[in-house]
Amino acid sequence: MKTSGYDLKFTVASRTLFSRKLCIVHWDAFGKATSSNFPQLLPSPDGQPIDGYLVHSVEIAGAIEPTGDNNAYLLYVLQEYPRYITRFTGSFEDFLGTKSAKTRATLRKKVRNFAKAGEVDEVVWHTYSTPDEIADFMKRAIPLAKRTYQARLFDGALPDSREFLEQSIQSAENSSLKAYLLFLNGNAVAYLYAPIRDGAMIYAYLGYDEEVANLSPGTVLQFLVHESLFKEQSVLYFDFTEGDGAHKALFATEQTRCCNILYLKNTLENRCLVGAHRRWNKSVEFLRDMAGKTKLKQRIKGALRKSPGH
Repeated sequence: MKTSGYDLKFTVASRTLFSRKLCIVHWDAFGKATSSNFPQLLPSPDGQPIDGYLVHSVEIAGAIEPTGDNNAYLLYVLQEYPRYITRFTGSFEDFLGTKSAKTRATLRKKVRNFAKAGEVDEVVWHTYSTPDEIADFMKRAIPLAKRTYQARLFDGALPDSREFLEQSIQSAENSSLKAYLLFLNGNAVAYLYAPIRDGAMIYAYLGYDEEVANLSPGTVLQFLVHESLFKEQSVLYFDFTEGDGAHKALFATEQTRCCNILYLKNTLENRCLVGAHRRWNKSVEFLRDMAGKTKLKQRIKGALRKSPGH
């Protein structure tokens, strides 16, 4: 089992003030384990010295105890979130029928408006799956990725490295990758990079040009991709992976309440680390709430001063 470094970060907003590096084993528990039974299913570290495990997408089943079996491990919930997927059963029209009339109308209007902006009858977009096509996709998508908010605000843009390109081409050779580009007036304005594993298409990288954000290019591309996948029936479901998001909820057909768990060896150092991190996050949350209440009070006072009789 491969180990890797993991930085337990102490952050304020999006800034990391300091961190503690841990040697851990990552394990994706989605569809394999719940919060009540995952300790018995964890892979063996094969004698490697580790601090513990980072267990991703554990389905929440009842109350979560703060320690593991025989108190040998500390159980620290890092994050809770819904994990969304779209199952490709039935037709695309059946899928749209699960959405409200307003949502259906909004989605179709976004597609029409995008086509209108490009002065075309139908939106121009392409699918890339062969090794040569993936190489072409990367040439077009990398410059676009550098103009996205994903690149500007966090490290979430499509990687620009020789190693990633080679891995992508190899995945295409194994028929385990598809990528998509959305075009406006001949220019790529949105991309989706989606590996395929065990019958699932994985939401790995999506980005769009901020200059055309008003046209909802990410939503338009997701709409077209989902329509195509319902017709193809080539994968069982689309996995939006970890984290919440309005666009994920918009297209998903189901969700599972999950959490990420840091499962560390119960040592004095780790107990101090987890306790400090928990207190830090609670303090930051308290200060953020207080700041929000102060702003609300200021707005109320301002409104009262402007109201008649004041």
